[in-house]
Amino acid sequence: MANAPRSPLPRRNAGAAMFSNPNRVTPAIVAFAALALLLLAFRSGPATPGAILPVALPDQDQQQAIDITFPVYSKILSPRREVWNGTELVYQVPANPRAVMFLAHGCYCKATFFWDKHPDCSGCSGAPEERAFVIQALQASYAVIAVSSQQDCWRKEDAPRVKLVLESWMDKLGLVELPLLGLGASSGGYFVSSLARDVKFDAIVLMIAEGSFQEVPSLPYPPVLFVHMVKDEVRAERIREIMPVLRKAGIEADEIQCEEVEITDDFFMRRIPYVDLEMSENLVGVLQRHGHLDFRGYLKSDSRSLNLKQDMSGGLGGQELLDSLSSRNDHWAHHIQEELNLAYGNHEFTSLSTTKIITWLESHVKMPPNITAGGQS
Repeated sequence: MANAPRSPLPRRNAGAAMFSNPNRVTPAIVAFAALALLLLAFRSGPATPGAILPVALPDQDQQQAIDITFPVYSKILSPRREVWNGTELVYQVPANPRAVMFLAHGCYCKATFFWDKHPDCSGCSGAPEERAFVIQALQASYAVIAVSSQQDCWRKEDAPRVKLVLESWMDKLGLVELPLLGLGASSGGYFVSSLARDVKFDAIVLMIAEGSFQEVPSLPYPPVLFVHMVKDEVRAERIREIMPVLRKAGIEADEIQCEEVEITDDFFMRRIPYVDLEMSENLVGVLQRHGHLDFRGYLKSDSRSLNLKQDMSGGLGGQELLDSLSSRNDHWAHHIQEELNLAYGNHEFTSLSTTKIITWLESHVKMPPNITAGGQS
């Protein structure tokens, strides 16, 4: 079995285009040099939160240099976005992949949420929990692919399309012999549990979802790991009912329970790469002033009922904080909301259990040793 290359698909020959017209030699060289510096920064430079690299990229049609800035948060994340017959997919393949990890997002999300913005994925938005999960999956030497649903949430009609894309992608990149893992969150969890009836997964993880098990699936069916938040009592109860039924049918089923999280002064800094300590402290200050935190530092009420923008615009440096966040990332409001949902511990994608998830996968799926573990984020 041949290892997939780091850049699995062929790229346009920039060198040939550069010298095909002598009148374009100078700007093309500048663009090529800038791109080389960017690639060097991604591969060997330090991961500096909030760093901005100016990039001169060749225009696909007119071969002219244009300036685009990309925030560099992680030197590990290097996604590639493509559209196959109307289906959006984003993926990254490490040097020595040991398994393939398919990711299915939740409602109102996209495949682009799992990676930071990048020259090969300018629409990637780097949702903090999703990107953190992908970093650890890549460090475990998993080839990672995420696909976007056609509608706001996953539907059963998506299954044939995703099956075709997934199988074609694995075949094209020479990954068909590797174990196939699946993880779906919320709507994506229901989708993955259903897709596993038609796609031969070696193991699946259902995050904040009890899955589609109205009928017990026939064997063979992969081992199932439920990752859920105990405050979501209705879903937790359903999972407790489903697990023994699956086990009785000969399907391995386990769970990881997630609790609420304390919001400390450095909470947002630790979870969102472009938020520094001062901004994190100010965000916590806003929550405290408006009575959203109890004396222990936990949210008093469901985070989805908060209006943080309104709270910040009420004075005491809030508007300055708003402006600072807006200048650093266009998606800051969604990112902070995601972390508040995580802290409240009801229904949110979480990377806090990633180590446990990977440990469970490694114990249930036969894989070669990981020879590339221990990279920086």
